[in-house]
Amino acid sequence: MLDYIRIACAVPPVRVADVKQNVQDICKKIAEANEADCDLVIFPELAITAYSCGDLFLQQNFIDAAVTGLKEICQFSRNYSALTIAVGTPLIIGGQIYNCGVLIVDGKI
Repeated sequence: MLDYIRIACAVPPVRVADVKQNVQDICKKIAEANEADCDLVIFPELAITAYSCGDLFLQQNFIDAAVTGLKEICQFSRNYSALTIAVGTPLIIGGQIYNCGVLIVDGKI
């Protein structure tokens, strides 16, 4: 017998450096994926910040805003515990900036 996984590829209108709006749009798409009975929703690379932020990626305040946005998405995801979320964001790990894909399930990374 085959098991199926329903996957949604969500592409919200990403705004360059507008983390707050991007997070709101991501959360809307999470709710839509849940309504469509999806098991997994995948967002684009750097969906939280947008891709073309250039030197902003070198500013700690900008990276902190991205981390705060990621935490907000984690908190929101607790309302949709059956849904796995993959979202892109910049993160600093070991003093280096990385373009990361983050998996979230039930509020946990």
